[in-house]
Amino acid sequence: MRIGILSILLSILNFGWALGQVEQVDSLKQLLDTKFAVSNSPRDTLRVNILVEAATLSLRVNPTASLAYSKEALRISIQRSYRAKLAKIYNNTGTVFRLKGDYEKAIEFHQKAFEFDQNRNDRRGMALSLNNIGNIHYSKGELDQAISFYTRSLSIRQDID
Repeated sequence: MRIGILSILLSILNFGWALGQVEQVDSLKQLLDTKFAVSNSPRDTLRVNILVEAATLSLRVNPTASLAYSKEALRISIQRSYRAKLAKIYNNTGTVFRLKGDYEKAIEFHQKAFEFDQNRNDRRGMALSLNNIGNIHYSKGELDQAISFYTRSLSIRQDID
């Protein structure tokens, strides 16, 4: 009986969380459609930041929309040589592909994020990307490889803290 009530409560909380995510994404989409509808060099970095935030918020609620936001953010970032959010874009894209079951593409994007962060010596970013690659191997049932990536990620995080 308690497990049933707990399951119902968790479902309600999860629905409320998802609804909140959708509302936030809708607000960001409205910003994109109105104030940032026209590409304008000084405002493109703001547009990329909004697209990245929308992609992050919609990862688990609407992976297809998340992928579209990430692709647009990546296009503008490359076009304008705006590199500040590239690792985040790559990681979001990799996570979408993992959720869709396309593990090879997921690894490709998380590896790009890792290499980008490695070149910038962003150790937190490197640890995140390694953890994400570990998640892919875990999803594939490749537990030894997952543990290897998780261990590398943990080692970097421990060095940071």
